[in-house]
Amino acid sequence: MEGEDSASVQVRFANGAVGEIMSSWAYAAPYGAHQIHVIGDGGQIFGSGDNLYYLPDGFKEPAHRVLPGGVHTFAAQAEYFACCVLAGERTLHSVEESRTVLQIILGASADAEGWEQYAPKKLG
Repeated sequence: MEGEDSASVQVRFANGAVGEIMSSWAYAAPYGAHQIHVIGDGGQIFGSGDNLYYLPDGFKEPAHRVLPGGVHTFAAQAEYFACCVLAGERTLHSVEESRTVLQIILGASADAEGWEQYAPKKLG
Protein backbone atom coordinates (compact mmCIF):
# COMPACT_ATOMS: atom_id res chain seq x y z
CA MET A 1 0.00 0.00 0.00
CA GLU A 2 1.44 3.34 -0.99
CA GLY A 3 0.96 6.14 1.47
CA GLU A 4 2.59 8.50 3.88
CA ASP A 5 3.45 7.48 7.40
CA SER A 6 4.18 11.02 8.59
CA ALA A 7 2.74 14.39 7.71
CA SER A 8 3.03 17.95 8.91
CA VAL A 9 1.14 20.96 7.62
CA GLN A 10 0.78 24.55 8.71
CA VAL A 11 -2.56 26.23 8.10
CA ARG A 12 -3.29 29.96 8.19
CA PHE A 13 -6.87 30.67 9.24
CA ALA A 14 -8.99 33.56 7.95
CA ASN A 15 -8.32 35.56 11.14
CA GLY A 16 -4.53 35.26 10.61
CA ALA A 17 -3.94 32.58 13.24
CA VAL A 18 -1.53 29.83 12.23
CA GLY A 19 -2.05 26.20 13.20
CA GLU A 20 0.22 23.22 12.80
CA ILE A 21 -1.01 19.67 12.40
CA MET A 22 1.48 16.82 12.74
CA SER A 23 0.74 13.14 12.60
CA SER A 24 2.89 10.03 12.31
CA TRP A 25 2.61 6.29 12.58
CA ALA A 26 6.35 5.94 12.01
CA TYR A 27 7.63 6.64 15.50
CA ALA A 28 6.53 6.86 19.07
CA ALA A 29 5.84 10.28 20.55
CA PRO A 30 8.84 11.81 22.35
CA TYR A 31 8.93 11.30 26.11
CA GLY A 32 6.63 13.80 27.74
CA ALA A 33 4.62 14.41 24.55
CA HIS A 34 0.92 13.71 24.26
CA GLN A 35 -1.27 12.07 21.64
CA ILE A 36 -3.15 15.34 21.20
CA HIS A 37 -1.99 18.85 21.99
CA VAL A 38 -3.85 21.99 20.97
CA ILE A 39 -2.48 25.43 21.82
CA GLY A 40 -4.43 28.64 21.35
CA ASP A 41 -4.40 32.22 22.58
CA GLY A 42 -6.45 31.22 25.64
CA GLY A 43 -4.31 28.28 26.73
CA GLN A 44 -3.76 24.66 25.85
CA ILE A 45 -5.50 21.33 26.07
CA PHE A 46 -3.56 18.09 25.82
CA GLY A 47 -3.68 14.47 26.78
CA SER A 48 -2.90 10.83 26.21
CA GLY A 49 -4.98 7.74 26.77
CA ASP A 50 -7.61 8.48 29.42
CA ASN A 51 -5.85 11.61 30.77
CA LEU A 52 -6.92 15.08 29.66
CA TYR A 53 -5.29 18.33 30.79
CA TYR A 54 -6.30 21.97 30.44
CA LEU A 55 -3.80 24.77 31.06
CA PRO A 56 -5.30 28.25 30.70
CA ASP A 57 -2.89 30.99 29.64
CA GLY A 58 -1.17 32.46 32.71
CA PHE A 59 -1.61 29.35 34.89
CA LYS A 60 1.36 27.24 35.99
CA GLU A 61 -0.38 23.92 36.63
CA PRO A 62 -2.95 22.28 34.36
CA ALA A 63 -6.31 20.98 35.50
CA HIS A 64 -6.38 17.20 35.11
CA ARG A 65 -9.31 14.96 34.35
CA VAL A 66 -9.30 11.19 34.00
CA LEU A 67 -11.80 10.14 31.36
CA PRO A 68 -13.84 6.95 31.72
CA GLY A 69 -11.57 4.05 30.80
CA GLY A 70 -12.18 0.72 29.21
CA VAL A 71 -13.61 2.10 25.96
CA HIS A 72 -12.43 0.52 22.73
CA THR A 73 -12.44 3.71 20.66
CA PHE A 74 -12.70 2.09 17.22
CA ALA A 75 -15.65 -0.05 18.29
CA ALA A 76 -17.29 3.00 19.92
CA GLN A 77 -16.89 5.00 16.69
CA ALA A 78 -18.42 2.19 14.64
CA GLU A 79 -21.32 1.88 17.10
CA TYR A 80 -21.94 5.64 17.01
CA PHE A 81 -21.95 5.64 13.20
CA ALA A 82 -24.36 2.68 13.04
CA CYS A 83 -26.71 4.35 15.55
CA CYS A 84 -26.75 7.55 13.48
CA VAL A 85 -27.48 5.63 10.28
CA LEU A 86 -30.28 3.63 11.93
CA ALA A 87 -31.81 6.78 13.44
CA GLY A 88 -31.41 8.78 10.23
CA GLU A 89 -29.31 11.37 12.09
CA ARG A 90 -26.30 13.30 10.84
CA THR A 91 -23.00 12.12 12.25
CA LEU A 92 -20.85 14.60 14.17
CA HIS A 93 -18.35 14.65 11.31
CA SER A 94 -20.00 14.04 7.98
CA VAL A 95 -18.95 13.77 4.37
CA GLU A 96 -18.72 17.59 4.16
CA GLU A 97 -16.11 17.85 6.93
CA SER A 98 -14.25 14.81 5.62
CA ARG A 99 -14.11 16.33 2.13
CA THR A 100 -12.78 19.62 3.54
CA VAL A 101 -10.03 17.82 5.48
CA LEU A 102 -9.06 15.84 2.39
CA GLN A 103 -8.94 19.05 0.32
CA ILE A 104 -6.57 20.59 2.88
CA ILE A 105 -4.33 17.50 2.82
CA LEU A 106 -4.29 17.32 -0.98
CA GLY A 107 -3.65 21.06 -1.25
CA ALA A 108 -0.74 20.84 1.19
CA SER A 109 0.66 17.85 -0.71
CA ALA A 110 0.45 19.68 -4.03
CA ASP A 111 2.05 22.76 -2.49
CA ALA A 112 4.94 20.62 -1.21
CA GLU A 113 5.66 18.90 -4.52
CA GLY A 114 9.27 19.25 -5.54
CA TRP A 115 10.57 19.52 -1.97
CA GLU A 116 12.97 16.66 -2.64
CA GLN A 117 15.31 18.91 -4.66
CA TYR A 118 15.85 21.05 -1.54
CA ALA A 119 16.23 18.17 0.91
CA PRO A 120 19.70 17.59 2.42
CA LYS A 121 21.67 14.98 0.53
CA LYS A 122 22.57 11.78 2.30
CA LEU A 123 26.27 11.64 3.12
CA GLY A 124 28.37 8.55 2.56
